[in-house]
Amino acid sequence: MKSSTHDNKFHFDAIVIGAGFGGLYSLYKLRYDLGLNVRGFEKGSGVGGTWYWNRYPGALSNSESFVYCYSFDKELLQDWDFDTRYVMQPQILTYLEHVADRFDLRRDIQFNTSVTAAYYNELRNVWEIHTDNGEQFTASFLFTALGVLSAVNYPNVKGRETFKGKCYHTGEWPEHVTFDNKRVGVIGTGSTEPRSISKWIAGFGDPSRDFNAFHNNNKDENSNPDNGSGRIGRAGFNGDHVGFGSDNFGNSRVEKAENFGKYHQTQVRYIPE
Repeated sequence: MKSSTHDNKFHFDAIVIGAGFGGLYSLYKLRYDLGLNVRGFEKGSGVGGTWYWNRYPGALSNSESFVYCYSFDKELLQDWDFDTRYVMQPQILTYLEHVADRFDLRRDIQFNTSVTAAYYNELRNVWEIHTDNGEQFTASFLFTALGVLSAVNYPNVKGRETFKGKCYHTGEWPEHVTFDNKRVGVIGTGSTEPRSISKWIAGFGDPSRDFNAFHNNNKDENSNPDNGSGRIGRAGFNGDHVGFGSDNFGNSRVEKAENFGKYHQTQVRYIPE
């Protein structure tokens, strides 16, 4: 194992885990505002965090586009403009890639690397960080920017291991998946489900026969429709990007509409606990 005993190559002022919204922001602030020597670790091959991993059809932001962006740099805020009220995953990922390139953040990030353990050494007053490739690093400060969507959770459904068909998770969505001429069942009706289903269902000739969704909460679902351009809200935000939050967020109202696109609520089957 490589040593990290205050070797300049393996010791940093600060280490950041994750390269999503929080991780990129932390790297920027630590490097440019505090002048620290920093290193970021990201298990993926690129920046984006949640928006790198969650590539399922229909993935989009919960917040309106004019606030779903960084506000630490006025020029960045005014230069970038989303076209829609709610932003789809590819556009969010493109935005984060732009931020990483604009501020040269990639040079401080070690990709394809998972942090397996982190311990604080009280005798040396440093964090000891271990990675999955056998390297060990030390840092005076450790920042975790893992987010709440960094771990994939598979349901403990009897028979899943012996299921003969294809099984996908929205958090690990492969490329080039189609459901043409397939019978499909979806487990779970959280925020991911209404967005993805509206995309999937378009390929079904007879949804009542080919598609079913299952959940264990007997409640209605709502989604956030994309009615209008994100430029409308951004106009005031760009003009006063610092004071906008306190004056307007309390009065913001997100209209909701019944979801499920082209299929009926009768196709959502309630499973009592």
